[in-house]
Amino acid sequence: MAKWGQGDPRWIVEERPDATNVNNWHWAEKDAGSWSRSKLKSLLVGLKFSGEEGECEITEALKVDGEATAHNRKGKLIFFYDWSIKLKWSGMAEGKEGEVKGEIEIPNLSDENAVEEVDVIVTVESSGKVVSQTMKEMVHREAPIVVRSKLSEYLRCLKEEYSNKGLILPKRQSPTESSPATPPTLGTRISTQRSPSPAATSNKKSGTSTSLYATLIVLTSCLLQAQLM
Repeated sequence: MAKWGQGDPRWIVEERPDATNVNNWHWAEKDAGSWSRSKLKSLLVGLKFSGEEGECEITEALKVDGEATAHNRKGKLIFFYDWSIKLKWSGMAEGKEGEVKGEIEIPNLSDENAVEEVDVIVTVESSGKVVSQTMKEMVHREAPIVVRSKLSEYLRCLKEEYSNKGLILPKRQSPTESSPATPPTLGTRISTQRSPSPAATSNKKSGTSTSLYATLIVLTSCLLQAQLM
């Protein structure tokens, strides 16, 4: 058994705000279905697309069925989503054609497909009137472009929204992370005296020995002179 404070940090649970999902290692998820449904409707309803042949607008979301979830695993966010969407559009064609209507279907908006691969199927209702070929071509050309741009915006908003929903929790501070140095408190005296270098100490000892040797010579000389007298 590891000692206190040692071992794999994934299993250390002390000093955590919630004491769960240590270092974001365990699987956690949040339902993003309700938020996504509302977001898709707000992005798509009211969206306009136009050309020289006329101008059209998505007026209603007939169906927004599916689900979306945000997951955290090992500190990484993963998103799963699968939507089937049907929209209603209308517009005015140039010339004598008047109002034109139709539907847009998005059957496969999911995490398995890139936005560029999502099918955007546009239909035009004739309603007993003859719609010009140029108007149909404009609708089929412009509608998928603007719709896919809004689907890309939805995915970006989904990631931003659920990155701030508490799925990624603050990690425990590593034991190797040191605190900044604490400056001396008031009243602490800091010594500024320099210690003598080895060379200075050696010279001082050498000078002392020379002085003692000279003193001995002088004393010996005085004793010899006293004996001769």
